[in-house]
Amino acid sequence: MKRLSIALTLILVTAGGVRDAFAQIVGRIQFTTAFPFTVGNTTLPGGTYSIASDSLEPSLLVIRGWNTSVFEAATESSPSRAPARSEVVFERFGNGYILKSVWVAGSTVGYQLNVRAAERRLARTNEAPNEVRVSAHLTARRPKLPTAR
Repeated sequence: MKRLSIALTLILVTAGGVRDAFAQIVGRIQFTTAFPFTVGNTTLPGGTYSIASDSLEPSLLVIRGWNTSVFEAATESSPSRAPARSEVVFERFGNGYILKSVWVAGSTVGYQLNVRAAERRLARTNEAPNEVRVSAHLTARRPKLPTAR
């Protein structure tokens, strides 16, 4: 009976760690662009946006703007070294920009978005793609409410 109890405990601890193995953006990454960009099949206008991991599905990113929200699947990626600053990376084809990846300062894990469909559309410009990096900053997930005095 004791062996069964130990085995069940090990299984539960291991299974519980699997969900936590996929990194989450703790808080939100906020950035501003002057240019429109594509996420999946959606083109968003230039402006200020935040990116956060979905609380139930960490591999799903939520990109929020002033009046829009886009959900996009992402895959975990490890940089060769932890980035010194938070940033979002775009792939530029001519005048078109595609959200490609998200990096958090000091983290050894980032997110890569699937850009294949948008790349095929924009690649028709026959221009070589360029990488464009936009600085971002980490904010709290929920704003603090004022306290009563």
